[in-house]
Amino acid sequence: MKKLFVLILALLMLCSCSFSEEPEKTSEPPKEQPSSSEPEEQPEEKEEQPSVKTHENLLEKFEATDIQEIRLFNDNIAYVHSFNREIDLGDGFKTTVSSFDLETAEAEILFYGSAYFDYGDTLSVHKMDFSNPWIFTGKNIFSKGITERGDIEYSFEGSPGDFDFDFGNKRYIFVDGNGKERLYSKNIETGEEKLLFDVSGEGEHRFIHNPKVNSDSGNIVFLDCKYEASVTVRLICIDFWGNIIFEESFENDFLYNIRDLRWLNEENFALLLANAEEESSSIRIYNINSGFAEERTLDFLFNNIQNDITESYPFAVISEYVPQSHFRYRLWLYNFEEGAAEELYISPTRGIIHGFDLSPGGKTLCWIENDDIKFMEIN
Repeated sequence: MKKLFVLILALLMLCSCSFSEEPEKTSEPPKEQPSSSEPEEQPEEKEEQPSVKTHENLLEKFEATDIQEIRLFNDNIAYVHSFNREIDLGDGFKTTVSSFDLETAEAEILFYGSAYFDYGDTLSVHKMDFSNPWIFTGKNIFSKGITERGDIEYSFEGSPGDFDFDFGNKRYIFVDGNGKERLYSKNIETGEEKLLFDVSGEGEHRFIHNPKVNSDSGNIVFLDCKYEASVTVRLICIDFWGNIIFEESFENDFLYNIRDLRWLNEENFALLLANAEEESSSIRIYNINSGFAEERTLDFLFNNIQNDITESYPFAVISEYVPQSHFRYRLWLYNFEEGAAEELYISPTRGIIHGFDLSPGGKTLCWIENDDIKFMEIN
């Protein structure tokens, strides 16, 4: 009887152990449920651009109907170039250049002038004097306290790609308004004018295009083209006095795709090209001492690049129009020393970006998206 009792007791203990193990098995499935990990990924999607800040409803502050271009003076203070299409001053729409604080959204209109939209993507700022920067908008040179009027120092005639301003020597570089065969410089203080280069005797109808001057060295780089299909014949770099430093002749068809020229520093400049058929781009980097240095390929189609790279070198911001995207743009950070591109931002549908800049220290990126100003810290 005792043996039977012991046997029954042992069976009861065994059953109780098996029941106690079952809940542990049923508790395993909740650990494998995808809902426990997916919510953690949702904040990451929202944090892809966590530092982007936006200032809206700014047109009234700039007395404008369109905000066209932006340049960073430092990490927080920007200059903004705006138009008012409702006010035609005869030689162009009313244009203003304003200072703008990215942190507080406070704006102050500094200069008034006139220009057409052809010049809307040009805004260069140079620290001739920290309290009195010189500003070049593609048609006018602005600086306070230079004349009795205080504002407009000089006004240009011509088309985009015909001139540039040499801040370091207070002279502007321009192509003559007739055949565009000659490149001149003019000192805005003395009025002295000098012929720098002439392509009229080259045997074909040639013209000079897109002169870019380095305000530290005074060297100038430009394209020598022929009117037949606007083919680029040569890339030329000259010094302050017009002497050729080097030149390169072109024969390849891809040079139809030249988009821009940009100085990188005193010794290097970049020729930017885009191939729409292959949706790719290339950057040819030149050294004024040794000539052509190297060519790099980008796997996206170049749209635009910031106005001045010398302040933020080796970094610069390049924009891409995203193909078949209903007006979406992507901003890339490009490192000219490493040859690497990093995606910084992509706009929403119809988020048209038409002006952007990187601060001199490379810390702040700002851009105009439609008529809003956005900015973010990237370093």
